[in-house]
Amino acid sequence: MARLSVAKAEHLGRTLPLEVKSGLREFVLERKAVDDPQRAGPFEEDRLKDERRYQKALEQAFADLYRAVQRELRSTSNKDLFGGKAALTQDALEIVNNQQFWDKQAADFQSQMNDVVQMLLLRAAVDQPTRMGLAVDIDLVNQRVLELAGQYSNSWWRQLEGTTRDSLRTAIQSYIPTGKPIKDLVKNIEPLFGKRRAEMIAATEVTRLYAEGNRAGYAASGVEEVEWVTARDALVCDLCGPLDGKKWPLGQEEYVPPRHPRCRCTPAPVTDSKIAQELIAKIRRGGK
Repeated sequence: MARLSVAKAEHLGRTLPLEVKSGLREFVLERKAVDDPQRAGPFEEDRLKDERRYQKALEQAFADLYRAVQRELRSTSNKDLFGGKAALTQDALEIVNNQQFWDKQAADFQSQMNDVVQMLLLRAAVDQPTRMGLAVDIDLVNQRVLELAGQYSNSWWRQLEGTTRDSLRTAIQSYIPTGKPIKDLVKNIEPLFGKRRAEMIAATEVTRLYAEGNRAGYAASGVEEVEWVTARDALVCDLCGPLDGKKWPLGQEEYVPPRHPRCRCTPAPVTDSKIAQELIAKIRRGGK
């Protein structure tokens, strides 16, 4: 079977219905990550490396969380009378409502992710603005990065915890009436802690960390205005497309990337720096 090329997929993306286009968009993003590291601008090579770093850390944190969930589920199971297989009972739902359990997972999870979060924020707040020719106040930005890292970890974990607990509740409630052994449920929920979810989260959250770090770096270098910049290709969505080129006072933006999962947009500084202007022009040319 002939392999669908990125160019062909992008062409199809201009003509297909929206419900088909969304799936095709994900395919092209994944292929471009492999085939075209410069797919969205001058810092895209950094982004791809950082996505892999974030994903690796997240996969390990997910693996530990998955093991903790399995232990907790098995502690609430019983033995059926026909073969001694561990079966689910209503008690299994205790894991969803056990705040002490989730508080422990929050501490462990955030501890595992903290180093990579701070590293990405610092890269976005110091390294990237400096490469744009901006003079960043290091003392000011370091303090802001520490504040952002704490705020991000707390907010991000609450969202992740909420979706994970909701998914567990749904899975457990659907399995209890079936009488199936607990090992079936454990296998069924594995994708909740798997590589694909980690990869999607990494792609989205690196955009978020870059955007927040960039904004901190811009503020520490005297930038007063930012511009929304898209990748300007056939995959730009209907949410982000109309925002391309829009400018707002820094700190008063109507939107800050990401607007959706796998968003590739970035806030660019409005500045007289020739280097920054050249780099932003490179983004406009699709990284060329």
